[in-house]
Amino acid sequence: MIVGIDLGGKRGDKTRIVECEIINDKLKINSIHKNAINYLQNINSPAVIGIDAPFSVPAKLIKTNEEKIEIVGNESHSINNPYLYDNSARLIYKYTKIIPLAPCATYIGYLTAYMQEIQDNCKHIEFVKTPENIEINGLKAIEVYPSALKKILKKDIQEYFEDDLNRFKDKDLIDACFCALSVFLVLKYGFVKEEWEFKNSFIYLPKLEFV
Repeated sequence: MIVGIDLGGKRGDKTRIVECEIINDKLKINSIHKNAINYLQNINSPAVIGIDAPFSVPAKLIKTNEEKIEIVGNESHSINNPYLYDNSARLIYKYTKIIPLAPCATYIGYLTAYMQEIQDNCKHIEFVKTPENIEINGLKAIEVYPSALKKILKKDIQEYFEDDLNRFKDKDLIDACFCALSVFLVLKYGFVKEEWEFKNSFIYLPKLEFV
């Protein structure tokens, strides 16, 4: 099973979850949910869960799992500030030139705090924070970044789904579909990584033709 979660900040009603299975090399949406903690506490089928939310705050900020900082682009660029970003965000920037929202910025801070609450209350799920190959056995959650996938994907995502996505008018629900698709593509094609240290967080970006 593949699950995509577009997490809403402040534990509000903007969270959207799509639970999918793979049929004929496409994603089939079996169910839709809105309460992340309730859903994740009760999930028990083997699954890879893609969540659009920071799994950690920068290592430098909390003085744990500090990693050798990799510099990308202009050295003075904010993306290279170790108190704002980990190497996982710099990896996204290197390949897409997108700057993720800093985990402790005002809005995203709510999301980061909610994500920590989820981890504290869902101990049966492994939240993957370093690059490792994943497959659907057990329960694993990975951090994904749909904004990057939207930029690099050269095809309409409809062709990856059995369902007619045009019936969904909810942007947050479509973003949850992008989260699920990120997992599907990572499982199918692998993911982008560098020979860098990723000790505190890792964002999975499908390894498509742009690499």
